[in-house]
Amino acid sequence: MRARFAWLWLALSPGCDRPDPVPPATEQPAFAPGVVLAVDGIGIEGSDLEPLEEALAEIYPDYTLPHLRRLALTNVHLPRAVVHSRFEDPRRESRAQADRALASLADYQGPGAEPDWTDFDGERSQQEGGWQDLGIELWSAARGQPVGAWVGPFDLIGRWTLVRVDAIEGEGARARVRLSRVDFRYLPATTVPRDIDRLIDRSKLTILSPEWEDYVPESWKYRMQGEGS
Repeated sequence: MRARFAWLWLALSPGCDRPDPVPPATEQPAFAPGVVLAVDGIGIEGSDLEPLEEALAEIYPDYTLPHLRRLALTNVHLPRAVVHSRFEDPRRESRAQADRALASLADYQGPGAEPDWTDFDGERSQQEGGWQDLGIELWSAARGQPVGAWVGPFDLIGRWTLVRVDAIEGEGARARVRLSRVDFRYLPATTVPRDIDRLIDRSKLTILSPEWEDYVPESWKYRMQGEGS
């Protein structure tokens, strides 16, 4: 069985518009040790994939490490780096908003403690379910968090997210999480999955570690050759 997550990360809802994507920088920066891939100058460390690899391994225990890494790359880490490179300033602004909100929420810990939400810029919602319901990104990040505490911000595709886990039932791949969340989006509200696909097709992937050549599918190497390819 071939696992597909079909852009589970993209739960779009109305919000304020953000600027259009800007072309990535043409100069390749120097990268820190541990960076194995780069997308238009945005580095991806091998260790960045480990939490998602572990979650995927619980869902698909028969999959090999190379297969798990390909899933983590193509469903989360490569699209996230593409969006990061094209919306760097709005992304930085959204991170600052999330940090300020987290500091304000420090006094409101526990399921019954609710602030005056009119003071917050983010989009508030509640969710419950397993990885299919929450998306592999959010589920894998939330299931290991303490119950009742606001934590984050988590770097999800196109947004920074604060999470309060209200309850967890089950373990491993069967874990179900009930949570409250506040999203600080930096993608335009009108973004749809095909818009991300277009950005991926215009982005340049650089493989910095020879070992990772085998972890990137050939189809993604072909499509991520840069503008005009």
